[in-house]
This record gives sequence, structure tokens and C-alpha cells, in this order.
Amino acid sequence: PLGIRFWDPLMDEQIRSQLNVTARPEEGQGRKVNAYRTASDVYAFNNLSGLRSIEYPTNVSNQTASPSPNFSYIVEVEDLLRRYIKVAFRVGLPLDYRGVFLSGTASSSPQNSPQGFHLYSASTRRQPSMFAVLRGELDDLATGNPAAHAVLRVRMPDGKRWFGLADEEGRISVFMPYPVIEGRFVGSPSVFRSNPLCTQTWELGVEVLYAPDRLESLPHT
Repeated sequence: PLGIRFWDPLMDEQIRSQLNVTARPEEGQGRKVNAYRTASDVYAFNNLSGLRSIEYPTNVSNQTASPSPNFSYIVEVEDLLRRYIKVAFRVGLPLDYRGVFLSGTASSSPQNSPQGFHLYSASTRRQPSMFAVLRGELDDLATGNPAAHAVLRVRMPDGKRWFGLADEEGRISVFMPYPVIEGRFVGSPSVFRSNPLCTQTWELGVEVLYAPDRLESLPHT
């Protein structure tokens, strides 16, 4: 009834392993179920509370379409290698389309559907060699508390934007490709020479998106 493909927006690739993914009913006392990895590294669930009639239909011939979502579940994701921020989100099941989660959302055509559910880099993630990183801690000036779950949007000199998500302590990391290195060709044959990288600087535009009053706390997370 539910399969989720997780995606790394930084490397633009599927996250295939080392995730602990669980789901449980939002209401009631239903048990928490651990996901298993399929052959294509989709995290999938069986035996979710309340969905037995969906998993084991008694009259398959009369099922012409998937029923509307009737049950709400909370999915929690934790990266065992601490590369990504922990996340919890709500899913209505059964889905009203076939395929993995988000593949049939009404907001996009099948050709433009999301590759998967994005996980954002934690402050404990190792820096890939081809990327620069902007790290920091965000505080709420009004309360003095960490600006938990704020979004940082960084605009590069070429106009492209890269995003980071703060954890519950306001710690944030935004990874981005290095800007174009400044230099010139000299000599014959021409050789590219530039000033040392540590002496070069770039202008970045930084925006913080933070609305604590609009954050919704999911039950038991």
C-alpha cells in the first residue's frame, strides 16, 4: 500500500540505504511498522494497521479503482549515517494512484513528477569535495530560542538557488557547487592561471524563511 523513494537533491540521486523508516496510524493505538527495502531500493510497507482489506482484497474482480484515502499515517525517517535531517510527514492511505509515493500527484504530469521524497543535508554531513558549504546556527531574536526548521535560501552569483533546512537546534548547512574560478590564460602555449582559491571571494544572497506559528507538530514526533 505504500512505497517511498527517497532523493538527495544535492547529488540529484536516489538514497538507497542506511535509512530507518517507520509508519504508524496518526490516530488510535496502531503499531509502528518498519519499512523494508525493495530490489530497487524503494522503502515499502506491509501490514499497516487498518489496511488489511486493501492488502488482501476478497473480491479483486470488482475493484475498478483505488478507493479514496481513509486512513492517515505518520512516516518518520532517520538517517543512520547522519547525512540527512530527521523528518516526519503525514500520508493518506490508500493512495489514489498506483506507484510509489508522489509519483502520481495531481500537481504535476507523469513526466515531471518528483523523483522522490527529498531529504536535506544535516550539519553532520561530510562535505563532498566538489561542493562548497555554508554552515551556521539560526536563533529566533524574539525568544532567544533556536530557529528550528527554518529554511535558508542561498543565491549564487549565477542566479541559481540552493536550499538548506535547519534541524531542531537551528543548525543548518547549505551545500552548493563552487562558483566559476577567476583567472586568465597566459604564455604560449596558453596556461590557465588563477589566484589561490583561498583568496577569492563571491557575493551570495541569503534569505531566511521562518514562520514558527505556522509549524504543525505531528502527534508523538
